[in-house]
Amino acid sequence: MPALVAALKDPGEGIRRHVANVLGRLGPAAAEAVPALVAALKDPGKNFRWHVTGALVEIGPVAVPALVAAPKDPDDNIRWPKIWQGAVPALATANEDDDTVRQHFVFALGMIGPSAAEAVPALVAALKDPNKPVRRGAADALANIQGKSTP
Repeated sequence: MPALVAALKDPGEGIRRHVANVLGRLGPAAAEAVPALVAALKDPGKNFRWHVTGALVEIGPVAVPALVAAPKDPDDNIRWPKIWQGAVPALATANEDDDTVRQHFVFALGMIGPSAAEAVPALVAALKDPNKPVRRGAADALANIQGKSTP
């Protein structure tokens, strides 16, 4: 694993992306790589940061604290995967982000389903969001938490 972690600093972005993907495929077995992956979130390569975020998501629950605490990336496509890994209380912070991230927030809670019951207050608040897809997603998520799907 140390060799893979070191390869996250390879001069070739393609190699760095591949290494991030490999670490992600290792899942929880790559837990020791989480600090290096979080450090890689500061890399100037947007595409590389996207792969790093995906690797952290694939590593699983052990990466949750790192994802939640990771620096806020200016690219919403890099921020939103953090939502999928956060504990439900941490998801509520995503509800204060831009439209795209708020849409993913309500979608993620809907996918979590009944175990996201503690997010009901945040979803009820999202029903009043100025963004129509966020409101629609909040309604779907609330239905999913209740164990019913919407058409």
